[in-house]
Amino acid sequence: MRLSPKIHQILDILSDGKFHSGEVIGQQIGISRERVSVYIRELRSKGVQVFSLQRKGYSLPAPAELLDEKRLNESLGGARIECVDIIDSTNSYLLARINESESGECVLAEIQTAGRGRRGHTWVSPFASQFICSMCWKFDSFDKIQGLSLAAGLAQYDVLSELGYRGMMLKWPNDIYAQGRKLSGTLIECSGTEGNGCALVSGTGINLRRLSGVQIDQPWISLEETEFEGNVRPTRMEITGGIIGRTRQYFREFSESGFAVFRDRWNEKCLYLNEPVMMLDGSSVAARGICRGVDDIGRLLLETADHKIVPCMAGVLSLRPDTSDGSWNA
Repeated sequence: MRLSPKIHQILDILSDGKFHSGEVIGQQIGISRERVSVYIRELRSKGVQVFSLQRKGYSLPAPAELLDEKRLNESLGGARIECVDIIDSTNSYLLARINESESGECVLAEIQTAGRGRRGHTWVSPFASQFICSMCWKFDSFDKIQGLSLAAGLAQYDVLSELGYRGMMLKWPNDIYAQGRKLSGTLIECSGTEGNGCALVSGTGINLRRLSGVQIDQPWISLEETEFEGNVRPTRMEITGGIIGRTRQYFREFSESGFAVFRDRWNEKCLYLNEPVMMLDGSSVAARGICRGVDDIGRLLLETADHKIVPCMAGVLSLRPDTSDGSWNA
């Protein structure tokens, strides 16, 4: 869903995070103060948080850099990049048009109302405060996609690291953690097959800034809070362009060589490497052991108490540190 041009003009004015009176906003875009109030109510009904104070006017909770579709397409080239204002789910949107889409095609959103994570979890997406992007990719066969979500996470990690962010680790199978909290996640969904091939959508959410009043059912962190080395933090558009470009690059390499070419680099950044962990199936412990990284197709390698190496597929399993009193030899 795209908002009307007048609402976009209001958002452009409010994007500095300062208060602007309804009268001044109306003068700037050629409408009445009353009409500004109507548009503000519409924004709020769509999930956009807008503050209002008597004699001061309206403001967003913080400065917001809005997505620029034209600039992204011109700078990155290749398959189409579409930016929408409000959407239920970028993955659902792209899956519905997967047969007409090409590898590398993307859809991004300012706000997502029904975002999904792994194992049925929801992904909360406040307005203009995240990287929310789904990308289409097509493979010759279904069996060639094992480990793709790990490659996606590595692409995000590498870009953020090059931009100056520090203290991050990759959590199997598809998350980035910083300071023990979740920074990003990726969900890959397949739409079946085209002939003998496989068409899928890789959807990623990265927390760019923290907003008060946002309720999430697990510890999380934003890039705003993540350790940074440098003088000037990158803009939202710089992060967006960098991650889309690198993900396309890594997915092309993955299409040719599989996950094996990424394995060693992924393991270097593996959260819980050589530490006691447990695999959860829902709320039940399915296995315990020492995390020994991942194999050439992205399976977690778990060394059990009898020193056997057991490869674990992602599926419905979830990785957690093992805080029990069991004794393990690392």
